[in-house]
Amino acid sequence: FNADKVGVMSKEQWVDHAVFLESVAAVPGMIAAMVRHLRSLRRMERDHGWIRHLLEEADNERVHLFFFLREKNPGLIFRLIVWVAQVLFFAMNITFYLISPDRKSV
Repeated sequence: FNADKVGVMSKEQWVDHAVFLESVAAVPGMIAAMVRHLRSLRRMERDHGWIRHLLEEADNERVHLFFFLREKNPGLIFRLIVWVAQVLFFAMNITFYLISPDRKSV
């Protein structure tokens, strides 16, 4: 145990951290766009560009992910962890967004 190294992350740890976060960060924008899209169809009203804006935000997070993936080729276990995190984060976000859409997201 080295007290000087507590809280210090290596490059590989930073890349792992960034890849994981960016893979989950697009979920709220995608959920919001999906819910607004369905609401727009249901009400038969325009949404004045919000759906496109939210999808662009989700896509922006995907582009960030691809930037970090140039530094890492995630293995099967890492991809499985990301998949589980996305499923859980999606379920949590869609629940909260449907309960209170004015709050936007978690």
